[in-house]
Amino acid sequence: MKKKTPKEQKMKKKVDNTKTKNKKQISSKAKLIIIVITIITIVAIFVIRDFTTISKSEYEKIHSGMSYDEVVKIIGCEGKRGEGEDGFAVYSWKGNSKDIGLVRIMFYNGTVWFKQSYKVENGFINSK
Repeated sequence: MKKKTPKEQKMKKKVDNTKTKNKKQISSKAKLIIIVITIITIVAIFVIRDFTTISKSEYEKIHSGMSYDEVVKIIGCEGKRGEGEDGFAVYSWKGNSKDIGLVRIMFYNGTVWFKQSYKVENGFINSK
């Protein structure tokens, strides 16, 4: 194997230093991107959570005879529609506490006919 001259050794060292510097720059950029994505994700989770769940106070404001639009206005989002027929429609919303794990509201001819909340106990949803 041929021994490298001092000039070749110096050139190799310079190339190696440049590679290391580039790796550090990429690493710093990657860390920054990860931090930004994490912050955006956390903010999105809180925003989505606030607009897709129903609170106990919102649940208590809902009463028989209200229209679906009035209910949506109170909760702030559309419910997930389940099956229904002959004028009945059932919508569900996720609760945002241990006291309200799930809410189902049955509408008859477009107005609230019945509502039911379910409580979370030991990771399971139970009827109140």
